[in-house]
Amino acid sequence: MERSEILIRYRWLILESETLSKQADKVMGIGIQADVRSTWPSKDKLKGLPGGTNDPETASAQRFDWYIKHLRDHAEELMDICGKFEETINLLTDDQDRVICRMYYGVGMTDEAIGEKVHLEQSYVCRVRNKALAALDLA
Repeated sequence: MERSEILIRYRWLILESETLSKQADKVMGIGIQADVRSTWPSKDKLKGLPGGTNDPETASAQRFDWYIKHLRDHAEELMDICGKFEETINLLTDDQDRVICRMYYGVGMTDEAIGEKVHLEQSYVCRVRNKALAALDLA
């Protein structure tokens, strides 16, 4: 995996994890709570039934379990590439490049939000980030 791909993948995992977490929270809001699994239908009652269900609580539980499984998968992959991410960021010699790339790829901030935080124009932040990404692949 190229250095730029590590940063891009890390950002994608961060943003996707946030989205999955929000979706899991919505599903839990329907009436299924993460710590109340004992109220869900037992597996004995579900034996022989197809994977889908018309029961809203069971469907919510299945969706919640799916979100949690994918969140765990994302967390595992993030842990696997975390060291590579840090090594890649530390290859950047300019402090401004490092800060902008860490905020964009490591935290998942937008160029606009980074610009507001560090008092730079969004277009300049984008140029700095793209220049840094290109430099990483040439290094």
